[in-house]
Amino acid sequence: MASNRLFINDSKTEFMIIGSRKQLAKISVDSVTVGDAIIKPVTYVRNLGVWFDQHVKMSDHFGKICSKAFCSLYNLRQIRKCLTDEPCKTLVHALVTCHLDFCNALMLYVSQYQEQRLERVLNAAARLICCLPKYYHISPGL
Repeated sequence: MASNRLFINDSKTEFMIIGSRKQLAKISVDSVTVGDAIIKPVTYVRNLGVWFDQHVKMSDHFGKICSKAFCSLYNLRQIRKCLTDEPCKTLVHALVTCHLDFCNALMLYVSQYQEQRLERVLNAAARLICCLPKYYHISPGL
């Protein structure tokens, strides 16, 4: 690696073993040594902004997406009375749906539970845009 001028940043380098629960139970790896660096295993990693766990279920990723989106919706709800519909739509698209759209090709085969979590975010965004109460059933409002 040194011949290609590549170096390992010891503080940022991590590795993860991916597999089913049975496969992971068979393997016991405490660390990997690359050159002088000792690399410890982790249970989830971030690659290009997407969080993966050992079983590639991406539950951490969906949790972080929903958390960011609901935080943005909460902040927008605080200033909603000062906004007309068009600026509100623009802000929701810029601050909320951008999190849902990022790497959405990886969300093709998600579980129904994860899909419902994302749907709750979209419903909350629609309620905010339509000036509906927080727990109002969204279908009649659309």
